[in-house]
Parts: sequence; structure tokens; C-alpha cells
Amino acid sequence: MTKWTTPAAALLTTGILALGLTACGGGDGSGSKAKDKGKSSASKEKLTNKAGAGSGSSGGAAGSGQPKPIRKGDSGTKVKCVQRAVNIFNRPQIRVDGDFGSGTANAVKLFQGNNGLGKDGVVGPKTGQRMEMLVEKRKRDNMHDPKAVKRYGTWQNDCKSLIPN
Repeated sequence: MTKWTTPAAALLTTGILALGLTACGGGDGSGSKAKDKGKSSASKEKLTNKAGAGSGSSGGAAGSGQPKPIRKGDSGTKVKCVQRAVNIFNRPQIRVDGDFGSGTANAVKLFQGNNGLGKDGVVGPKTGQRMEMLVEKRKRDNMHDPKAVKRYGTWQNDCKSLIPN
């Protein structure tokens, strides 16, 4: 059985859900081979997990392959990714030290507030999606600036798989 855990599949699923659509074919799947039914139920499980995600504080279910929400008290590379992302969009900028403390929580809340998200200071699926989308937009908007393209591309390469979406 093949699992849909690649970033491209996750992005496609996110886009489908954002449009209010489902990737489920409807019906009971009659006429499908048993192998295809397994794929369908794996896809449905992933969709259900994403559809039930909250404003930023809830994350993927155990075993879904989705990164956990990033919150105060966390540390490491995933926190540096959050700090780098909020520094792209917020002023004043915060120190990129890999520790999710009060300063990072406040910067995340500012980012959330500026983007119409619930201001809980937690980077969950909705906040992560928004960060990814805005970094991609900045990259496209700055195609004339090779340094900017490299900076945004590096964030995408280093961080996209670590940020909940």
C-alpha cells in the first residue's frame, strides 16, 4: 500500500481542502481493486486529519506523517525555521536562536494577526500553510533578485517539511 506522505501530495491535499473540495470519489468505491481501496482509505484518513485541524494549535494525528505543531518550549531546527519565516514578514525582527520563547510566541501572534489567523502563538497547519504560501509568493515576486530567490528557496528547502501544513 502506498502512503501519500510526499510534500507534493500534502500540498495538493491542502489546496483541495482550501477550495472546500474533497479528494474522495464519493460512493463506496465499488469496482475498485482491493489494492486501490487501501490507497483510497489512506487518502481519506489524511484528508480527515487535515480537515479537522484547528487554527494553529492542533496538528496531525499520530501516524499521519504531519509535523507536530511548533509552540513555546520547543527548540531546534524547526523553531529556527519559524523564526526565519516570521522575520521575513514582521518588524521588529527576532533573534534566530532555535528556542521558542516569549519573543518567538509574540512574533508568531503578530504574524497570525497580520494574516487573519487566530492569534494563539502556535504554528499549526493553518499558520504553517500561510507561512509557506507567503514565502513562495515572495520568491515569485522577487525573481529579479537572485539573492532573494536563493534566500526564499533555501527556506523552502530547509523548512517546508518541518512546518505543519
